[in-house]
Amino acid sequence: MKKITTITITSSLLFSALAFGGGTHSEHHQASNHEDRTLAITMHDNMRYNLKNLDVKQGETIRFQITNKGRIPHEFTIGSKDVVLAHKKMMESMPGMIHDEPNSITLNPGESGEIIWTFDEFDQLEAACLIPGHYEAGMRMQFIQKDF
Repeated sequence: MKKITTITITSSLLFSALAFGGGTHSEHHQASNHEDRTLAITMHDNMRYNLKNLDVKQGETIRFQITNKGRIPHEFTIGSKDVVLAHKKMMESMPGMIHDEPNSITLNPGESGEIIWTFDEFDQLEAACLIPGHYEAGMRMQFIQKDF
């Protein structure tokens, strides 16, 4: 039991360091008391989200209401391409890792959750499912910076 706890804590700390580059959460993403819009995201067993691309405005805050409509677990993780790929590699060595972080959520079949995200920076941001095999099968969404 002690080893499992240690691995979980270590992997959580490692993910936090990868996700936020060793800095504080506020350096990369600001939580907000208001949302500019709310979007429903659904995850499916065909390894797709209901959206492939999403146009967002610099500084926009979006409440993502996420539902797993499949019969297997899926996740929704927001990060730069580099962070996503580094975390994907870590997930391959630790299958079954569960997320409930400011930028990531793992949902079992039928479950729903949400992430509120302010788009402060655009460094090839994407949302992805990093459960082994899902990203490779196409379960990802690009965020595209637009001036509305």
